[in-house]
Amino acid sequence: MLGFTSSQISAQPSQRIEKNSVFVTGSRHYHTHQFTLPGPAGHAPYQVSIAWPQGDIPADGFAAVYALDGTAVTGQLTEPLLAQLRAAGGPAIIALGHDVNKRFASLERTYDYTPPNAQGEPLDDPMGRAGGRAPEYYRLLVENIIPRVENIAPLNPQQRTLWGHSYGGLFALWSAFFGDESFNRIVAVSPALWWNNGEFLHQLNTQLNLGEKPELRLDIHSGSAERKGGDTPIKRHDNPAINNMIRMRNQLPAEALKSFCRDLRRAGVRGDDAVFDGLSHGATFSRSFELTVKNDPVNNP
Repeated sequence: MLGFTSSQISAQPSQRIEKNSVFVTGSRHYHTHQFTLPGPAGHAPYQVSIAWPQGDIPADGFAAVYALDGTAVTGQLTEPLLAQLRAAGGPAIIALGHDVNKRFASLERTYDYTPPNAQGEPLDDPMGRAGGRAPEYYRLLVENIIPRVENIAPLNPQQRTLWGHSYGGLFALWSAFFGDESFNRIVAVSPALWWNNGEFLHQLNTQLNLGEKPELRLDIHSGSAERKGGDTPIKRHDNPAINNMIRMRNQLPAEALKSFCRDLRRAGVRGDDAVFDGLSHGATFSRSFELTVKNDPVNNP
């Protein structure tokens, strides 16, 4: 379970891998390459999947989109989409995943993508899964993964986008506020701002109030149907851990993300705030990813 609202339990993306990705079948339009790295003790290895356009290489290399939840991302890379991207000159796509046989590695993504508490200490999510290791994963990404990727594919180090959804959206926000200058654009999609009872959101607002704002472009994407269906916690298979997550999620004010976006822009942070009409938490994953790799403009309400 990606785990977010009582109304969205049935709308979460499927864990089933429906078909082989282009990293298995090959592509007529993109070069592909994969490698793995050891994961933390008790967790699956990291799997990094790199795809870059066939044909002429720009003088400075291809722009790159580094996308979290890599297994689910590779499932989005259809041949028609890659044909469009190749014709447009890219970008390269680096799917940052975990070597598990399901679309979303629940334990691993919780561990790697979620922020620590205000004292910098790791903490569990409401379902008891170990988390709060975003700083460690960020260091792995910028010190190990990115240099290795750029030794394999002809990429432009000045044009890096980081994209993440839900818990990945939290990691994207952490990277924007507390990371270095490794990325020039970050896209945070449906970030789980209820994390740690909203403490992380409070940290971000504190940074803005102190004038310590991100200097990169920070886009925020979400779906208009993510909070529809009422805010009353419900039971699912009488699982108290899931009920605990729902309860924490529902304590976040419905307007929290909208208010945060308004504060970002008032503070002078560049970027777009896109709300996809009628889309649920799960459906926003695919819509946002496609728009991001196509670099399409979004219609803001």
